[in-house]
Amino acid sequence: MTKANKEAAVQVEIDQDRCIGSGQCVLITEEVFDQREEDDKGYVLDAEPAAALESAVHRAALGCPGQAITILD
Repeated sequence: MTKANKEAAVQVEIDQDRCIGSGQCVLITEEVFDQREEDDKGYVLDAEPAAALESAVHRAALGCPGQAITILD
């Protein structure tokens, strides 16, 4: 699927210095987030997720205990 076809509505970033590795982002939307095995910190799989995932991405940001997720509209 090309970037144009998935109609990204937002851009997503994780601040590695703020991430505490709780995994809440992965639980909420595993299509966008994952965790590294070496330090359990979250990372972004898809920095420009499809518009259909926008609500889940916002829930993940709100549920992040370290407030490490930034959403750029």
